[in-house]
Amino acid sequence: MRTLVLVLLMGIVEVNISQHYSPFQWLSHLRGRRQNAGWQSEVVDCPLECDCPTAYPTAMYCHSRNLHHVPYVPSHIKYVYLQRNQITGIQDGVFDNATNLMWVILSHNQLSSDKISDNIFVKLESLDRLYLDHNELTRVPRNMPRSITDLQLSYNKITKISSKSFEECPILPPSNSRPMS
Repeated sequence: MRTLVLVLLMGIVEVNISQHYSPFQWLSHLRGRRQNAGWQSEVVDCPLECDCPTAYPTAMYCHSRNLHHVPYVPSHIKYVYLQRNQITGIQDGVFDNATNLMWVILSHNQLSSDKISDNIFVKLESLDRLYLDHNELTRVPRNMPRSITDLQLSYNKITKISSKSFEECPILPPSNSRPMS
C-alpha cells in the first residue's frame, strides 16, 4: 500500500515539475489574452477592464463591461470603445495621455453634463468621431475640438443648444448663415 501511495505521489510531483508555468500566466488568464507568441507591449499596456487585440493595435475595446468610469487610455490608442457601460462622468485628465484619439464611443452610458469637465476633449486635436448618444446629457459638452466631423448626441436630455456650442466646429454652418430648411 505504501508503495502504491509513493508511486502516485511521485507521479503527481513529476507532472507539476514538468509543466512550464509563466509567473505572468495568471494575469494573461485574467485578461483573457493567452498569447502563444509571448507578451506584447500593447497587451501589457492595456487596462484590465478592456481588450486591446494585437490584430488591432490602436483600438481599445471596453464595451459592455459594466464600467463606472473611463479607464486609463494608453498613448498609442486611436479608437476607444466604451459603449454600453454605466459611466456617469469623465474624469479630468483621462485622455491627456492619448492625444491621438480619433474615435471616442461613449454611447449608451449614463453620462451627466455636470460630471464632464469643460476641457475634457480640448487636447484631442485628431478627434474625428465622438458618440455621446443615449446618455443623460442636458447640454452639449464645451470646447469641442475643430477636428470633429461626426458628433452623435441623440437620445439625451438636451433641451437648449447654446449658439456658442459649435462655434469652433466645422461640422455645422456658421450661425450667420441662412437656416437650413
